[in-house]
Amino acid sequence: MKKILLMLGLTAAMFSSYAQDFETEDEMKKTPTERAEAGTKKLTDKVGLTADQQTKVRAIILERVTKSDEIRKKYVGNKEAAKSEVAIVHKDAREKIKAILTPEQLTKLKDETKGKKDEAKAKKVDKKK
Repeated sequence: MKKILLMLGLTAAMFSSYAQDFETEDEMKKTPTERAEAGTKKLTDKVGLTADQQTKVRAIILERVTKSDEIRKKYVGNKEAAKSEVAIVHKDAREKIKAILTPEQLTKLKDETKGKKDEAKAKKVDKKK
């Protein structure tokens, strides 16, 4: 049960992290290959991917970015429909990446993401004051 809860929490954390990583306008102006490289580098910096893992992760991210772009083009003017389909693509990519990572890397990623969530919550509380 603990493992299931851990994986669910990790999945949610990874989703929010990836969504923030690639949704800025500057990132969207880059080519899919450039965005895949940036995502791979960011994950390598966070968890220390091996060369083999980097190759696999880059391919997964490139596929995710390409599919997400196609969905956004398909639903121009209907962000809500695009959002739900893109979420499915992102979830699939997260699952594939999790399968590549070692347990130690998963723990590192979870800890990193938890720290970022705590910072975001603190900022929200500060803004409300």
